[in-house]
Amino acid sequence: MPALGDRAPGESVEAEAGAISVELGEASDAGRDPNKQVNEDCCGHARLALGHLFVVCDGMGGHAGGRQASETAVAAILAAMAACTPQDDPRRRLVAAVEEAGRRVYAVGGVLGPHEGRPGSTCVALLLHRGRVEVAHVGDSRAYAVRGGQIFRLTKDHSVVQGLVDKGMLPESDALRHPEANKITRALGMRPSVEVELRSEPMELFAADVLVLCTDGLTDLVPDQDMLEVCRQSVAGAGPQVASEKLVALANQRGGHDNISVQVVKVVNPGPKSSVTLAGVPGAASATLAMEPTHEDGPLRSALPATAPDRPPPTVIDEQAGAPPPVALPPPPLPPLPPQVSRRGGPAARERLLVGALVALAALVILLAIALAWALLWG
Repeated sequence: MPALGDRAPGESVEAEAGAISVELGEASDAGRDPNKQVNEDCCGHARLALGHLFVVCDGMGGHAGGRQASETAVAAILAAMAACTPQDDPRRRLVAAVEEAGRRVYAVGGVLGPHEGRPGSTCVALLLHRGRVEVAHVGDSRAYAVRGGQIFRLTKDHSVVQGLVDKGMLPESDALRHPEANKITRALGMRPSVEVELRSEPMELFAADVLVLCTDGLTDLVPDQDMLEVCRQSVAGAGPQVASEKLVALANQRGGHDNISVQVVKVVNPGPKSSVTLAGVPGAASATLAMEPTHEDGPLRSALPATAPDRPPPTVIDEQAGAPPPVALPPPPLPPLPPQVSRRGGPAARERLLVGALVALAALVILLAIALAWALLWG
């Protein structure tokens, strides 16, 4: 797996005094599936005029096509962000860089149509600047934040099963076992343009925060709670590089059915901030954007709102087989009929039938008693 950037994983990435400084760990492996020994993932990182950039992409579309797609995406994002100046808007430039990556990956497919197995790639990118982090993603590669003994998911998958979970049609606990689990609804390179999801507000950073970027080869096999435990045990001691290697090893121990890539970023110094705040639940300045942990004792929750309901149905992309014809997500199930109008008459009707039967039975008993008394009297 190529790693693109200006420093080797494991090195401390520091800028001038007073700016953000972080420690990076990075690991990637082809996994244990003999049919996937070409690693189609790619990771990149760079220190830029705008801050520190970290990118993880998961290619698809066949061995050569998937690898070229992810490498093209990472290189395009790094190049676009390297051209920025400190005066640029980091949010706009990050989105523009990922959009440019989508165009470059689309060009890799040449004259192929959208349903002819075009190469594509997922993407998750974090930009750390001025004590904050911007989060952009496309597909099902994820970003997490570890803080205060809890892990928080910063992205929501663009996938078929996530859509079902959002509509209340599938419990999140069943998502990984769903037959559509490997199908995503958004990716770089499937169309000339791509919709990039950017976190609505930057998340404030604090010393000792840990950020994790990873592909689904990790999250399919290592639940959030296990990821939290590895980060808690390794980052504080041996460091982010050991944590990233342990996460990849854990995924391989559990089957390693896909390529596995992860970046673990420990914030050493978050740099200057525009305001003084306390380190609490990761979130934006507005309380309405604060997230809930994906793991303490409760169910997994996403940090981002569901896709707006008025958008057209997304194209479904099978990560294992490129891009099949568009398939709309199934509509939500019809609500159950109210009890009083159920097809069998509802509880109210059943109660009336039961009362009627009891009355008839009582009348029959009375008649039998009268008949018996009459027989005894006149017999």
